[in-house]
Amino acid sequence: MLTAAWAGRVSNQDMYELYYVSRVDVDPKPNLLTSNPKGIRRGYFTHLFKPPEFIYTRIFNLRYLDYNNAYHGWRGKLGPACH
Repeated sequence: MLTAAWAGRVSNQDMYELYYVSRVDVDPKPNLLTSNPKGIRRGYFTHLFKPPEFIYTRIFNLRYLDYNNAYHGWRGKLGPACH
């Protein structure tokens, strides 16, 4: 259940995405299936700065074309000396 304190939380992050296939809104629209031997559909990286308990947390995720091998991800927390 969300409380009033939780509803007012602020998040701040950098997020980067790369689509290997299926991107339809920005040119050039890739179709890298011919040079995509691992079958990756999309990858993204997120670096969280707020809220304070998530500072320096980083998330890396790959989404595959094969739904039986849907996701691989890494989530970790690095100290201030590592950024």
